[in-house]
Amino acid sequence: MNKYAIGQDIWIAQCGVTTKYIVCPDCCGKRYLTVIMGDDSKVTVECTGCRHGYNGCDGKIQTYEYGASAEKVTIGGMTIRNGEVEYFFNCTGGSYNTVEEKDVFDSEAAANEVAQAKAKVKEEEERQRLYHRPKDHHGWAFNATYHRSCLKHEEAILAKAQRDIAYHKAQLSQAEEAVERKASR
Repeated sequence: MNKYAIGQDIWIAQCGVTTKYIVCPDCCGKRYLTVIMGDDSKVTVECTGCRHGYNGCDGKIQTYEYGASAEKVTIGGMTIRNGEVEYFFNCTGGSYNTVEEKDVFDSEAAANEVAQAKAKVKEEEERQRLYHRPKDHHGWAFNATYHRSCLKHEEAILAKAQRDIAYHKAQLSQAEEAVERKASR
């Protein structure tokens, strides 16, 4: 037998979410970081904490704020699968929403208590997400080392490019001279 029936008023525990933007905790909104290399030289690199792909850094990161609430609803239907009960209730606009039995309560106080606990868990998960980003494949030190290495090789690359330009100009010059000799015969 089910704990609640169709047409009965119940309280449900809800944990709403709001999106907001905060100052990047890594660069403090500056959009760059200063890295001190092993030789004590300082280089500035783009902050990977607030970088958004090709859009670059904006000094802000997206985060979520959670709010707990209890709402009184009327059961409009239910589904029972493998002994688990799910209740349907009417939302504004004529659509239906569902809630698991574990989130259904007889009193507003009980629903609020569970909603508050859910919000605390979500807030902790969000805090962990903000300060621990496992998808940073390359840290700031790697980026600084990479770009510095490219600059060190810049002189060698530039010298080779200048040699190549001189060689190709010489080849074109010889081709022009050959065409002129042929034309004067």
